[in-house]
Parts: sequence; C-alpha cells; structure tokens
Amino acid sequence: MKQLYNEHFDSEADSPIVSVDSAEFYGPGYEDCDRRIPDISKLTHLGWQPSHDLSDTILRSMEYAVNNCEELTELARSHTYQDEQAARNPNLPLLSTI
Repeated sequence: MKQLYNEHFDSEADSPIVSVDSAEFYGPGYEDCDRRIPDISKLTHLGWQPSHDLSDTILRSMEYAVNNCEELTELARSHTYQDEQAARNPNLPLLSTI
C-alpha cells in the first residue's frame, strides 16, 4: 500500500509500517482470525462480477482519505471522545443517539 500511495500522491509516505497485535490495538476481548482469504466464487457463480479490482479499490480509498483528511481526523477524535465518555459512564447516551 505504501508503494501504491507513493506512486499516486504528491508527497511520499515516510511513516514506518508498524505491526500491532489485534488484541493490543482493539483491546481485551477482541477476537479475529490472523488471516482472511476473501472468496467471491459463490457470487461469481451466480453471475456477479466485481466492478473494481483490489488495487483500484485500495487506491480509491486512499484518495478519499487524502482528500478528506481533516474531516476524518475530526470524526476519529469525536468517536474517541465518545468512547472515553461511554467507558466512564455506560449509562450516558452517546451524542449520536441524542
């Protein structure tokens, strides 16, 4: 992904890629498999075909993130704030539910 980013955007990504364990990132109680293998064979058997390949999908996601960086940062901060408030007081309604 870093190479794809560097090929398509003005600035080069110079942040290190750090591998983080899912339990450390998501917290205790999170369960996930270590490796997922997407399989669309049942869908293609029914006649469905993807309209974008994986590389194009990743690139379009990167473009959206780059073009909406400030908005996404604020959104992430507001969710972090809400998560912290919910952890402190589970009976307090979240802003999105008011």
